[in-house]
Amino acid sequence: MGTIIALGGGRFDNGEMLSVAQFIRDASGKAHPHVLFLPTAGFDDMNGDEPIREAFLSLGCTFEALLLTDAALTAEQVHETILGCDIVYAGGGNLQFLMDTWNRTGASDALREAFDRGVVLSGLSSGAMCWFEGGYDDCGPDHAFVFIPCLGLLPHYYCPHFISESWQSFAMRVPETGKSGIGVEDGAALVYRDGQYSVITGNEGGDAFFFDKTQGYQKICITDNASLLGAEYRADLSRFDGACVRITCTDGGVFEGMCLYNHAEYCAIELGVHEDALEIDGWVFYRSGIRAVEPIGEKGALLWMGRPVRRIRLEPDAFRPVELGQKTIEVRPADEACRAVQVGDVIRFENTADETDVVYAEVQAKHTSSTFEQVFAALPQDKIGRTIEEVHRKYTAQEEQDRGAAAIRFALL
Repeated sequence: MGTIIALGGGRFDNGEMLSVAQFIRDASGKAHPHVLFLPTAGFDDMNGDEPIREAFLSLGCTFEALLLTDAALTAEQVHETILGCDIVYAGGGNLQFLMDTWNRTGASDALREAFDRGVVLSGLSSGAMCWFEGGYDDCGPDHAFVFIPCLGLLPHYYCPHFISESWQSFAMRVPETGKSGIGVEDGAALVYRDGQYSVITGNEGGDAFFFDKTQGYQKICITDNASLLGAEYRADLSRFDGACVRITCTDGGVFEGMCLYNHAEYCAIELGVHEDALEIDGWVFYRSGIRAVEPIGEKGALLWMGRPVRRIRLEPDAFRPVELGQKTIEVRPADEACRAVQVGDVIRFENTADETDVVYAEVQAKHTSSTFEQVFAALPQDKIGRTIEEVHRKYTAQEEQDRGAAAIRFALL
């Protein structure tokens, strides 16, 4: 689960940001984490960066620098080094050079994977902007301020050093991006952890501000209310296509299995939702509902009994109240019919629109009177193969023939 700690500025040589460095260390969950320093934005010139190293060493961390300008480095070495650390700390400097170098060496992809694997990503100035959709840096011609696209792990455009008058020009220019913006003063850091935002400060304090495009870019102080930023998951979901993953949803649900990636254009045309998504066994997880995605290899994959066939779309709001004490309960969504049959203490949901009954799920009956939606909200999760919010998959005639019409059953967790 990704953690990002983005410092707006501050000094390590006088101890101002030591408490923030300690927060970064603690976020790793280890007493002696390994810190990987990326001085890329400073053209790999580490002159003046010694206080950063000393701060982490004083906190019991081990410390290593990765110089990505070294032409002898291979993409495999870059990947192995980044994935082998507990904390990444990126230094300040030229944001354009940082992004160009990371993209050229494969560091960008490795850092996105590190984020998904729970490595703590942190940094100051350019090393803070790089994690967001974009940054505002004075790396243009004659030190002009320009907007630079970045890794996009978090939404919005980020501006550090917002205590400085020249950097405060961000407030007037961020509408040029068509995106919302975040300005963070020296001494403050924006934290993204467990799907939530917060602001922490060093010894001398500092504030953070949000410029929400939906509110006309009004300047809003979020130092004590960073939740205004929301918590959209920004990792590259396409990387998980065909992988076995664990998906943590924003509502706390956790799902494991082999997943497919559905791009936004497909979701818009086929499903009517304008965002990309991951899919596990027909269950669609839209980006806005994802908190974290973790590759898990082959373990935890859900199994099907039989072959997948076309499944109906079940809309909870379209169901009538049902009496679970009855032998047979008719439940009809707007487009097709579904029947819930109780046999003993097991309720079986079947499709009545096809010639052959298709079993969608079996759950233990625990209630005597409830709506369809309430039944699944109340049942113990360990008894449910899947919450019934099926999404209709539109297969072609050939696909239907290839898949056959065999009945299937969700494997219960």
